[in-house]
Amino acid sequence: MFRPPTRSSAPDRAVDREIAALRMSADAQLLPRGSGYMTDLGMCGPDDSVLGVRTDIIIEKLRTSLPARFEFAEGHVTLHGAVFDINTETSCVTRVERVAF
Repeated sequence: MFRPPTRSSAPDRAVDREIAALRMSADAQLLPRGSGYMTDLGMCGPDDSVLGVRTDIIIEKLRTSLPARFEFAEGHVTLHGAVFDINTETSCVTRVERVAF
């Protein structure tokens, strides 16, 4: 069973890092023993969508509780992520930066 990492149980070495999408947050941090950590990188897809699906379809599905065929949303697309700088000698993360394109 998947258990989301907590601050005390999160991996603490660069080679053991995990990225878990649990909630919207911007908690990029360096952990004491050299790991980089970020709970949620963010969405990649059309800005005006619900996880890449047209919003009108999702709203109608939630409103009526009827099945709906999902269609990809169109428009400006944003890619969210993170850059982890890792010291190759120590295998420790030296910097975590949130990025969006």
